[in-house]
Amino acid sequence: MGAALAGHFANAGMTVTLFDLTADAADAAKARLAKARPSPIFTPASLDRISTAGFDALDRLARADWIIE
Repeated sequence: MGAALAGHFANAGMTVTLFDLTADAADAAKARLAKARPSPIFTPASLDRISTAGFDALDRLARADWIIE
């Protein structure tokens, strides 16, 4: 569900960081967004607005405007 929310915000033009336990898990979630049918991603540019990170990058949360879930 978190990845789909990231996709919807990216569709709206926002830059999104998709966090998971590890960066690899976040990368896998982002890859599933692109493969889902129907895809929640409207354009390839939307997918490009999603970066990924794991708990080893918690410092990125300090720069976040909004944290969900």
